[in-house]
Amino acid sequence: MKHVARRLTYANVIATLALFLAIGGGAAFAATNLAKNSVGPKAIKANAVGPAKIKAGAVTNEKLANGAVTGTKLAAGAVGAAQLGSGVVGGSQLANGAVGGNQLANGAVGSTKLANGAVGSTQLAGGAVGSTQLAKEAVGATQLAAGAVGGSKLGTINTRTASVSIPKGEIKGLSVSCSAGETLLSGGTSWNTTGPEQLVYTSESNKSAPTTWHAAGVNGANVPLTFNVFAYCIAG
Repeated sequence: MKHVARRLTYANVIATLALFLAIGGGAAFAATNLAKNSVGPKAIKANAVGPAKIKAGAVTNEKLANGAVTGTKLAAGAVGAAQLGSGVVGGSQLANGAVGGNQLANGAVGSTKLANGAVGSTQLAGGAVGSTQLAKEAVGATQLAAGAVGGSKLGTINTRTASVSIPKGEIKGLSVSCSAGETLLSGGTSWNTTGPEQLVYTSESNKSAPTTWHAAGVNGANVPLTFNVFAYCIAG
C-alpha cells in the first residue's frame, strides 16, 4: 500500500478521475450541470437536432431568418385564406395563369374589380357574352368596330312590297306589313317615273314592336302613276 501511495502523483489522480467520469457518470454530470446558454451552435454536431428534439411551438417567427421558409417547406394546403392577412397577396405575388376560372367563386369578379379595357375580345370565349349578359343599350355604335355587324350577325332581311295606281291630282295611302315572326326595320317608297309627285308621309304602325310601314303619295303628274311602298323586315 505504501508502495502504491509513493507512486501516486497529482497528474495520475486527475487522469483517473477524468476516466471515471467519462465511463461512469460524465454524461449525467454534463446534462445537469451546464450553465445557461453555455451550449451554442458550434457545440452542436451537424443534424444533431431533429424535429423530435424541438418542442411544439418552440420555433416562432422570431426564430426564422428572412426567406427561411419557401414553397418546398410547406405541405400541400398548409397556407389557406385564414393564414393570409388582408391584402397580403397582390398581383405581383401571383404567377402568370395562377388564377383561372376554377379558382374563382361565382360572382367573385365583378365590374368594380376590372380595370378599364381589361376585358377585350381576346379574353372572351366564343359565345361567352350573349344578350342576357348585356344591359339594355350597353352596346352602342361607339362599341362596334367598322363592319363588325354584318348580315350574318343580324339574320335574314326581307323586303315586303305593295303598289297602288294613283290617278293624276289624287292622293292615296298604302300599308305594307312584315310576315309573322319578322320585325320591321325601316321602309321606303318609290314612283314608276320621275315628275312633280311628292311623298306625303311615312311611319311605323307600332313604335315598341313595329310590324307595318305606312306611306301616302300625291300624284302631281298629268297621267296616272304607280306608287310603291317597301317594308324592310328582319326574321327572328
